[in-house]
Amino acid sequence: SYLIDRFEVTNEQYGLFLETYPTDPRATLARLWRGEAFYRQDKFAEAARDLYAFLTKAPPLDKIEFARLRYGCCLFEIGRHAEAATTLGPLTADTVKDPSVRQAAWYYLGLSLHAQKQYPQALAALEKVEAGPVAGDAILARAEVRSAQGEHADAAALFATLVREHPDHRRLGAALLRQGEELRLAGQLDPAAQSFQTLADRSKDDPAGLARAHLGLGWVRYAQQDYAAARDLAAKAGAEPGLTDDSLYLAGLAAFQLKDYA
Repeated sequence: SYLIDRFEVTNEQYGLFLETYPTDPRATLARLWRGEAFYRQDKFAEAARDLYAFLTKAPPLDKIEFARLRYGCCLFEIGRHAEAATTLGPLTADTVKDPSVRQAAWYYLGLSLHAQKQYPQALAALEKVEAGPVAGDAILARAEVRSAQGEHADAAALFATLVREHPDHRRLGAALLRQGEELRLAGQLDPAAQSFQTLADRSKDDPAGLARAHLGLGWVRYAQQDYAAARDLAAKAGAEPGLTDDSLYLAGLAAFQLKDYA
């Protein structure tokens, strides 16, 4: 895409500058902006190297919070979760000047703690995210923590909060799917069916989303002992290549219950 190509050019230009003028006073900032370009390309390991170099070479004071945030995010993305938490923790202090940095730090700190299965601490961090571009993501993350703790009804309620309060969120379909799954696990089968049906209704132009809705609804019907409906929904979901195995498994279970051994 245009943006990816633009960031690639940025990387090349800053790389040439740093190779040619390594002692230039602007070299430190060049590492920061090359790191940011790598980050925007999801090249997190490369970004982390540049951001670390920036932070350890007398960086300008007004760029330290931003660079530390980006570095912590990169550490999370490459799986160094404990280091990410250590890096991000100081950025949650009230003394941090930029509130958007503080909110993003709470969010990624929560993700890092979740990845380490420190669930109460992860929830406490994520609940601090009250505004900004990651507010909806924080609700989703809280729901996943609740799910990991086996608190399926609470997880479903949080997914429902995302659907209600952030109707334009880019992961709204995923939230509806997870809401239905958590409701099913909580034994709330009729609300689960409604969630999957809502997802199906809004996924008519999205074959993959529609197939996931059908599969989820199929499992609900199976739990309700409506095995014929479960079998039919599994067949519909099986048209999506990525769901073939799960669909066949559900169809087999339903056929067995219907004594359809052919």
